[in-house]
Amino acid sequence: MEGLLKGKRIVIVGGTSGIGWAAAQAFVDHGAKVLAMGLAADDLPEQEGLAYHFGDARLEGESQAAIVKLSLIHI
Repeated sequence: MEGLLKGKRIVIVGGTSGIGWAAAQAFVDHGAKVLAMGLAADDLPEQEGLAYHFGDARLEGESQAAIVKLSLIHI
């Protein structure tokens, strides 16, 4: 199934820990470019195809900022 998500860009809210982190890893493993959004910045590894946005998705504009960031950065 490698490459199943090749060319896809995904934002995962809550992607810096728990199930969100596991999903981010799985999507990257299948070829997606992922922006993991979360509150915590604890010991997150750098990985090709994975970028981070730290913020609170409950605040107006934070999720939109993550989406804009995903469209502008070259992961």
